Amino acid sequence: MHANWQRALTLNEKLYGIGEELNPPFAMQFIIKGDNIIDPRLFNLAIDQLVDAYPMLSLKLEHKKWSYKGGKPLVLIHNKQCPEDFSSPLYRKKMNSNNGECFEFHLFQTEVTTIVIRILHSAMDGIGAMKMITTMFAILKGETAEKISIHPTEKELRNQIKVKRATNGGGFTNKWSGLRPTETGILNDFSTRLMRF
Repeated sequence: MHANWQRALTLNEKLYGIGEELNPPFAMQFIIKGDNIIDPRLFNLAIDQLVDAYPMLSLKLEHKKWSYKGGKPLVLIHNKQCPEDFSSPLYRKKMNSNNGECFEFHLFQTEVTTIVIRILHSAMDGIGAMKMITTMFAILKGETAEKISIHPTEKELRNQIKVKRATNGGGFTNKWSGLRPTETGILNDFSTRLMRF
């Protein structure tokens, strides 16, 4: 990781920043449920390794430029059940990229385990989030995480993602099938409900 690395915001990131100001919980929020119990100490160590593999987890916004000075993302262990109500403060709490608050990892454990991952959309897109979550589970299984050595530009990303015209009236369809939600919800719940896969 380069301590002095900086990159100016792209147009999309600026637009997402406006969304974050208008709607404080403007973040992707992944809710992952499972039956097994995870050792909180191992979960913390896994996030440390994830930050090492994904330097962008340390993103912080400084004077309209990204830097890697945000430090480790927030990791909270809760010995209680995950809130089912999407209007809970957990899902509505504002995240602030100027303070390096771009990523949050919550581990809820009772007789079951729920992991809630909150990601500011200006800091990472949905495809990157899915890859990061896959890497997190690989680390939890004891596998070696592949390190991300570059942070591609918006133009490079656009060249990698191809869309095809859909037959539903001229719209576009996403070629990344893993990013299709399994449920729909009312519009003001979009920041949580539509990102629950």
